[in-house]
Amino acid sequence: MRQIEANSGAAEQYQEANKAATPLGRYGEPQEVAAVMNFLLSDEASFVTASLYTVDGGMVGQ
Repeated sequence: MRQIEANSGAAEQYQEANKAATPLGRYGEPQEVAAVMNFLLSDEASFVTASLYTVDGGMVGQ
């Protein structure tokens, strides 16, 4: 996203529009996606099957 912004020629407007469109009002960070993956790969998720985890800041739920 940050590279797309930088290449847009209007990075600040692009960033604000994307933040406004996201219910949590910010970009997700790679560490947040990694945390879900770490959980799914851990023993704590040993009984989890056929589940869908959407890590999108609430975009799907709006």
